[in-house]
Amino acid sequence: MPRFMYVFRGVESSKADLTPEETKDVMGRWSAWAATFRERGMMKDGAPLAAEGKVVEGEEGRVVSDGPFVESKELIGGYFVIECDSLDEAAELARGCPGVEHPGMTVEVRSVCGG
Repeated sequence: MPRFMYVFRGVESSKADLTPEETKDVMGRWSAWAATFRERGMMKDGAPLAAEGKVVEGEEGRVVSDGPFVESKELIGGYFVIECDSLDEAAELARGCPGVEHPGMTVEVRSVCGG
């Protein structure tokens, strides 16, 4: 069965604008949304991503530097890998993501090649 990756993107301010109660509510809805994929046997992988990392770039010497940096304004917060029948179905299921109701939050849906 085809696999699809959800890449959760947001902006730094979208998280900062929430009260602790709102954050708890959103996280509870995220957990419930993810649980529907696990219960249906569709969830194959997924995790939040740490803010810090390394960036490798450049043709000469393959430079390794700290990053990505929060000042980039756009954050990749995590990912899921799910199995379903089509890209259209995966996109439709992504519409249920509780995070997308917040300004600046998106779910990028991509086919996993060879998966």
